[in-house]
Amino acid sequence: MKPDSFTYQMRLKTTRQYLQIFVYFLTGSVCYGQNTFDQMNVGSIPQVFCPEALSTDAPEWNNWFAKNETEIYYTVQSTSSSYIVKRTIKGCALGEEEIIDFDLHQSYSNPWVNESGDHIIFQASFPYNEGERNDSNIWESKLVGTEWSTPKIYSSSTAKNKSNEGSPVMTKSGSLYFNASKSSSSNADIYVLPKDKKEAKPLPKTINSQHFEGDFYVDQDERFIIFSSFDRNNGLGQSDLYISFRKGNEWTEAKSLGAKINSEGQDFSPYVSSDGNYLIFTSSRNSFRSLRPSFNHYIVKINIEDYK
Repeated sequence: MKPDSFTYQMRLKTTRQYLQIFVYFLTGSVCYGQNTFDQMNVGSIPQVFCPEALSTDAPEWNNWFAKNETEIYYTVQSTSSSYIVKRTIKGCALGEEEIIDFDLHQSYSNPWVNESGDHIIFQASFPYNEGERNDSNIWESKLVGTEWSTPKIYSSSTAKNKSNEGSPVMTKSGSLYFNASKSSSSNADIYVLPKDKKEAKPLPKTINSQHFEGDFYVDQDERFIIFSSFDRNNGLGQSDLYISFRKGNEWTEAKSLGAKINSEGQDFSPYVSSDGNYLIFTSSRNSFRSLRPSFNHYIVKINIEDYK
């Protein structure tokens, strides 16, 4: 029996709805099968990472990710201090800023966070041992339920040095990499403190250059390091990104990431995605000539092997 017009239209509408639902789940499954960065159509030229949602010409820097790169941690500069922010991220859909509120009267920044997102190591100028210096040092905190524990000095082997320590990164082996500069010096070197050791050692001169070695990314298996360095003779800008590879117990001569990535401004705060395909970093390239340069996050597709 031929259906009447109303019945026919209802069946057609229902069929279309089922098709829409099917297409939604099909495309959704493809989306969820991709990582955060695969969804951004990134090329070999650095592009602003999540403009307006994340990169807003603001005084902020750092890039660290956790929970399968669905959380991003970075530093924000206020008028009097710096602090750490955490946000959920999926593509360029970002959650609200969640300030990790340790002490907004003191400066703290440069977070490293473990994959599960419940252990943070960072640099801070919190006072400790009343009456003693309160220069920048390395601190840690654990997430207990929904609250972060009171920060404590990460290790006495770093705190005992009369220098400013910062930019910590921990690897799978438990080694902690950080930079340190003497209070009377404008230079900074990168150090490593192996797990269960009491003394940190500087990385070799193939990396440390008697200039200011800034923040960095160390591969979790310690196969390579990408770091920022200021005012090198072969630099393209105010600070550039360099890479060095580990061969046994040695590190290769640091090599610039080149003009395709580095700019005339400050390029720093590198992070390499867990699949090794993307480099995320901070740059002042769009404002470095102004009296008050601003910073944005950038992303670029990268093949680490090309730099060997």
